[in-house]
Amino acid sequence: MKKFEIIRVSDWWSTNSLIEKAENVANQKSREGYEIVSISFGFSVWMKVSAYITITKP
Repeated sequence: MKKFEIIRVSDWWSTNSLIEKAENVANQKSREGYEIVSISFGFSVWMKVSAYITITKP
């Protein structure tokens, strides 16, 4: 059975900065042997842009 984990990455200032942070986290987790299932973007209740990265170990 696969175990999934969701990582939230947020940024107050810009979507470009958020994209860079999300890419860095995704690349780091990939190097650690995780499979990136999905990356989605949205807003928190305080209108802070966030990325949600779903990962699993194959």
